[in-house]
Amino acid sequence: MEEYENGRPRQQRSRAQQQRREFEASRDLEAARPHGETLDIEDWSETTQIVAVTSLSPLPVSAERQRQCVASWISAGCEVFALQASEEEITSLGSYPGVKFAVVAPSTEHAGKYIPISRMIACAAEHHPDATLLLLNADCELAIGRKVLGALAQRYADGCVYLVRHEVYPDGREERHGCGVDGFLFAARLA
Repeated sequence: MEEYENGRPRQQRSRAQQQRREFEASRDLEAARPHGETLDIEDWSETTQIVAVTSLSPLPVSAERQRQCVASWISAGCEVFALQASEEEITSLGSYPGVKFAVVAPSTEHAGKYIPISRMIACAAEHHPDATLLLLNADCELAIGRKVLGALAQRYADGCVYLVRHEVYPDGREERHGCGVDGFLFAARLA
């Protein structure tokens, strides 16, 4: 069965492609540095706790993609904290190894069981007050390594780093998504 992402057939990446993406991401970070600053990815503390915060879709069609994304976050050294609208929703998700769950009241302003980002951030900061939080959409694979993520968390500990989505096409082309900021990295104490 062919898997689709954003209406297009999804391509499975090899380990070599993943390593190339990590290298390019670290190179891109250097190119995008404001005021000539550099990011020393060798000089970071492995004690930096980074918690990926998300809400997983309970729809069966989303499960495989979300598991791939969660695995990429864990590979990047993150703990994963998923906030769901009910215990029943958590049960319906099935197994997500390495993910800790919590129930958060959903929005009363929208139909469905959507959790406001403000509640997600407050809950994550309460459970992980000394951590760096990485707020991510559940369908976003993290393509940077632990060193780059840890160095970003340390270097910008008093601010917020945003992550922009890049689309990967079946032919291997990659391009920056036109309107997608899908990740935010910041200290829980700033929440």
